[in-house]
Amino acid sequence: MPAPLTAPPVIYLRDRFLDADEPAQVSLFDRASLLGDSLFASLRVYGGAPVALARHVARLEGAAAELGLACPSTAALARLARAACDKFTGEYGYLRITLSRGEQPSQGAGLGLSGLGAPVLSVVVRELASPPFPPPTELAPVALRAAPAACQPPGWKLGSYAVRVAMRREVEARGHGEGLVLGLDGAVVSGVASNVFMVRGGALATPSLASGCRPGVTRELLLERLAAAGVAVEERAIPLDDLRAADAVFFTSAVTPLLAACRFESRALDVHAPGLVAARAALVEAIAEARGSR
Repeated sequence: MPAPLTAPPVIYLRDRFLDADEPAQVSLFDRASLLGDSLFASLRVYGGAPVALARHVARLEGAAAELGLACPSTAALARLARAACDKFTGEYGYLRITLSRGEQPSQGAGLGLSGLGAPVLSVVVRELASPPFPPPTELAPVALRAAPAACQPPGWKLGSYAVRVAMRREVEARGHGEGLVLGLDGAVVSGVASNVFMVRGGALATPSLASGCRPGVTRELLLERLAAAGVAVEERAIPLDDLRAADAVFFTSAVTPLLAACRFESRALDVHAPGLVAARAALVEAIAEARGSR
């Protein structure tokens, strides 16, 4: 059983940190609530140290520029996030930065952008009970498919996750810890909220960005560290049958750095494959370096 959560959340809303037990109030007419018209970045915090913070806030600022959403600078976001982490008293936390386009005008409706209120920024650090490296899980494809990148750029972490929530419900109904998301062509794209890697014959591979998978920060960090360690990872199209023949499969994300699959459909997978072990070691090292630099 996980230990009880004891650390209070740290909340910055609009222009200040809220006092303990002060309610965080956002209007029902905020476009994040009405339309999901918001962006976010989320990452894990270890002993007050956020991992790869600079990369996450740079992604957020870049996506905001593409969407025409006013956003503080990368440096300003990073300062706020670090200040929030410094105030957090827990050992393991979840940091989320959310930027909404603001409140819909009282006489307005629909998608129009005129007369909007100021953008709303929040930074929250909450205690997190889930381990960074959970026990291996069973795995199967989910029914819904990933949207092509031409329809929704995967680098935009938008406020509406309704489709991914539906995928997660399917995964939980099976009793699995993760699901495999396919593209419209049936090729492998990702996990429900993660990037996917496979090991076959000692070689590592992951779907290329052309698949429509998210260019995840943890994916990027892992590719760099494995390359530095002399471990090659091929970024390519992965047909489902290739993954069915894999020796090992694992998922990466900022909140769950590595989750291995122990079984795909009816086939057992190796949770100690050398490529998987190398990936885990690289991510453990990245976490240790973040904690050491705090």
